[in-house]
Amino acid sequence: MQIKDLATKFNLLSKDLKEQPTLELVMAFPNSYACNDEDDVIALNLSGRDFKNEQIQVLLGIPELEALNLSESKLTEMAIPKSLSKLQFLDFSDSELTELNFEGGLPNLKKLDISGCKLEKLELPAGFEALDTIEAQNNQLLEFKLDGNSPNLRIVDLSG
Repeated sequence: MQIKDLATKFNLLSKDLKEQPTLELVMAFPNSYACNDEDDVIALNLSGRDFKNEQIQVLLGIPELEALNLSESKLTEMAIPKSLSKLQFLDFSDSELTELNFEGGLPNLKKLDISGCKLEKLELPAGFEALDTIEAQNNQLLEFKLDGNSPNLRIVDLSG
């Protein structure tokens, strides 16, 4: 999906979104995006925005997506499809999430940030081989389950 199509679906002007050269910069700067050589959106930071369910479904239908920041949103439930297999960075920090489900593993996901949400349970199915960091501090976690092997996992913060 190209940025002009995405901007239309989100009632944004393309000029409201700033292109960044790297995934890391997109994750750091709100209202930013990155594209691949075919001009498909591969990274998107829409932090602090209020979304309609149909808009979220559009985002979750972008198989090229490698980075997604929806932090500080009012989303309460989210199901991440396994078709987002290229995803490397996922950020829902400081959102209203009470439920987060993964429909399958995300083999390229390196960092998951769900800090400051309202989650009571976090379950990651098998298939998170690249996962390096889970930031889940300041939730209401009563249950944490990681199925399968995540050999690169170095940081798991469940404090608070």
